[in-house]
Amino acid sequence: MTENNSELQTDDSELDFDMIEITVEDTGIGIKPEDFDKIFQPFQQLEYALNKKYEGTGLGLALCKRIIELHKGRIWVESEVGKGSKFTFVIPVRQ
Repeated sequence: MTENNSELQTDDSELDFDMIEITVEDTGIGIKPEDFDKIFQPFQQLEYALNKKYEGTGLGLALCKRIIELHKGRIWVESEVGKGSKFTFVIPVRQ
């Protein structure tokens, strides 16, 4: 899932924005495609046998998504079970 967002239009069509793209990648246990939407929901934790040893509230990615969206950006994940995950987000920067 590669996305190139070079401009973002807001309600005020006079404003053009460049986009900053940031990617964080790991070599962890990975995420199943059917769980991609779940991980961005508050208090959601995936129940894989491999990740039962990890604790958390399930709020981190939900908060990241909300903050990014408040800045008119977007976040998405690419992942393969057993190989890791790549989280990418883009936010606009005024020219």
